[in-house]
Amino acid sequence: MSEVKIIQTTPSELSTLISDSVKKELENFKKELSKTDNSDSLLTREETCQLLSINLSTLWSYTKKGKLPSKKIGNRVYYLKSEILKALNS
Repeated sequence: MSEVKIIQTTPSELSTLISDSVKKELENFKKELSKTDNSDSLLTREETCQLLSINLSTLWSYTKKGKLPSKKIGNRVYYLKSEILKALNS
C-alpha cells in the first residue's frame, strides 16, 4: 500500500481534489452501469415486478394492454430488460 503525503495544501484545494476524484469515479460507475442496463437479459415475472416495484396483477395488466412486451418460452413468460427500459422511456 502506498503512502500519500499532503504538503502545503489549502483546505479549498484539498476539497477540490476530493470532489474531482469523486466525480471521476461516479462517471466511471455510471458508464459501467449503463453497459449492464442495456443488456438483453431475460427476466422472470417476479424479477420484472421487483424491477418495476409493481405486483403480478399490474404486470399482467401491462402485458395484456401491450405496454410491456413479453416472451413466452414453453409455459413460462419472460421479459427482456432492454424492452422494459425502452417502455419506461417512451
